[in-house]
Amino acid sequence: MLSTDYLDSIASLRGDAGSFSIPWPMPGKPDSFPSFDSLAEWRAFLLQFDLNAGIPQIVSAKFERAQKLYVLAWLDFDLIKAGELVGLTALELALNDSYGGKELLRRRQFVTEKAKQEARPVRKGEKWWVENATFADLLKHMVEHDGLTDGQVPMNQRCGSPSRVIGLLTGTTISSTTPIDSCSPTAGRGAIVYRSGDEIVTCYYVHQNALSLFHAGAEKDFNPRAVVSSVVTETVFYAGLFRKIVNELAREATTRLAPPVIDPQDDDEETRKEERIKRLGILRNSTFLNLAVDTQVTWPPVETLVHFEGYRLILMPPTREHTTSFHIDLVGQGITSENAVSLIKRLLSLMAWCDDNFAILQEGWSGNPVPVPKQNLGFATAYHWIFDRRLPSSREARKALALYREGRNAEQNYFISYAILSYYKIIELKFGDFEGDKVREWIAANYAALKSEELLADRVADFERERSNEEPQKYLNKACRVAVAHSSINNPSDPDELPELRRLHVAAHILRALARRFISQELGISECPYDGS
Repeated sequence: MLSTDYLDSIASLRGDAGSFSIPWPMPGKPDSFPSFDSLAEWRAFLLQFDLNAGIPQIVSAKFERAQKLYVLAWLDFDLIKAGELVGLTALELALNDSYGGKELLRRRQFVTEKAKQEARPVRKGEKWWVENATFADLLKHMVEHDGLTDGQVPMNQRCGSPSRVIGLLTGTTISSTTPIDSCSPTAGRGAIVYRSGDEIVTCYYVHQNALSLFHAGAEKDFNPRAVVSSVVTETVFYAGLFRKIVNELAREATTRLAPPVIDPQDDDEETRKEERIKRLGILRNSTFLNLAVDTQVTWPPVETLVHFEGYRLILMPPTREHTTSFHIDLVGQGITSENAVSLIKRLLSLMAWCDDNFAILQEGWSGNPVPVPKQNLGFATAYHWIFDRRLPSSREARKALALYREGRNAEQNYFISYAILSYYKIIELKFGDFEGDKVREWIAANYAALKSEELLADRVADFERERSNEEPQKYLNKACRVAVAHSSINNPSDPDELPELRRLHVAAHILRALARRFISQELGISECPYDGS
């Protein structure tokens, strides 16, 4: 119990500084903001939350320290935070005293039974887990194994209208005790516009604690544009995105995931090593080719073994110290380093095509299958990485994919002249060496289709300004392909000049779209990375 002498000395320091307000649940009003005009009021309020005399001394001493810090908040409100932290410490001590032994026994029985069912010894990681229950684990134990309910929480018993505390203890809900106004810049809103019969309806979603919207008729007078902040960021998702998500989820549901090389849940280091050697088929004389990859195509988030064209390839994701990489056992699979590089490039060509992004195979070395050290590279992973494709049987299609990857890589690395040539050569594949007229006819026929695609509207508008009155097929041939491939007098191109560089980038975007259209429609190559084609 705090002494009155200590409390009186605090009161004398603050003097006459006005009322003291604090958010605190009160009977009948959990979202209350009570005010205190003197330390005597604040003291009387705090002392009603004293502990039972039977509580262990180590816990009650910590709780009393938290009370002192709350009292000192009369001088400086920031000390409330210190009081909260010490209060949490007292709670953790009490939980350890009440549930620590029970949780230890429960965990020991759990891992012993699991190891028995799997016919193996208890692993090192499991032993560590048994001995190291966290504060969060003990809070969960209080709910899941001791039956604590919202109705038993003292704050709910004192204030009525039980708040949802249990979800905060188990981690199933986030903390949000402060009422949020619907116009607060931190509130966040959402709206779904949908059709109901012949009527177009807008349904608004706001924060669950937006108390200003609890009154009757709020759904009619709510103004989604009434905000406090001077700047609002809005993100609009159109119906096409949701249709694409539905289609992708439907296809993923029928596709088998590639297994990780190492189980990410396995904490035992020795078991991980043994399992990795077994899954990779590493032999005593294995020699792996390890190659770095600079890429923006989607990549598995963990070390993953894939089968491609009869060979086993390992894909490793980047870390702080290592970059994205490919690994293949040259000796164990009987493949030369030259053929291995070609195989990996073929796979990268397919991946670059499916993701419409660049993938550059870089240098490496032969030895053990270890991550490739490299500086940070930009990159994307998928939570579940799915890839199921085979090489096209047509030599023409394989060449088109290789040219597309080369063009994408060149464009990404600012070799824009080479990108234009690569994309243009894809369209030339169908027509032979001396069929320039047919190439231009194909471009003219398909450029009209590009103009109707909404996602290309800005690119097409830029291209229209650049080509002016010249026909698109002639402009792409003479002012772009010929200009970058030859030292043309009529169509000069100096990539050191910024206007020319910008012009070529605009043309490259259009040629890339035409090349993708050619590969998908003329050669019949699917864009899906896991449809097995």
